[in-house]
Amino acid sequence: EAGTGDLLARSTRDVEDVAEVVRFAVPETLIAAVTVALTLAASVAVSPWITPPSSLVVVPLLWVATHWYLRRAPAGYLREMAAWSRLTGGVTETVEGGRTVEALRLGERRVRRTDDDIREQYRAERYTLFLRTVWYPAIEGSYLIPVATAVLAGGLLHARGLATVGQVTTVALYMRQLV
Repeated sequence: EAGTGDLLARSTRDVEDVAEVVRFAVPETLIAAVTVALTLAASVAVSPWITPPSSLVVVPLLWVATHWYLRRAPAGYLREMAAWSRLTGGVTETVEGGRTVEALRLGERRVRRTDDDIREQYRAERYTLFLRTVWYPAIEGSYLIPVATAVLAGGLLHARGLATVGQVTTVALYMRQLV
C-alpha cells in the first residue's frame, strides 16, 4: 500500500541501519564477549570460591527484567512509530492540501485530527517511557550486586581462612570490570 517514495526511503534507511550494526555493534559485541570471558577466567583463577556466586547472582534479575521488557517493547515501539507516522502524515496532508482545506472549510476537522494524533503519539511515547523507567533501573541496579556479593562472600570466606584480602579485592575489582 506504500508508495514508491515511502518504500525507497524505508529501504535506504534500513540498509543504513544494518550497515551501522555491522560496522559498530558486531565488533563491540565480540570485544565485550571476549572481555567477559577473559575477566571471568582470571577471576576464577584468583578465587574459584568467590567468583561463581558473585558473577551468577545477578543473572536471574537480569533475565526477569529483560524478559519483561522484551515481551512488551516491540508492540510499544511499533505503536509509537505508527503514531509518529500518522501524525506526520496528517500534518503533511494538511499543509500540502491547504488550499483544498480552506476551500472546503475542513480546517476544524483537520485540527481535531491533528489533536487526536498528538494525543495518541503522547500516549504511545508515555508507554515506551514507562517500559524504560522499569527496565533501566533494574539493569542499572543489578550492576552493584556482583561487587557487593564478591565482597560479602569474600568476607565470609576470609573470616574462615579460605580467602585472602587480596583475593577478595581482586575478585571484587573483576566484578566491577564486568559491569
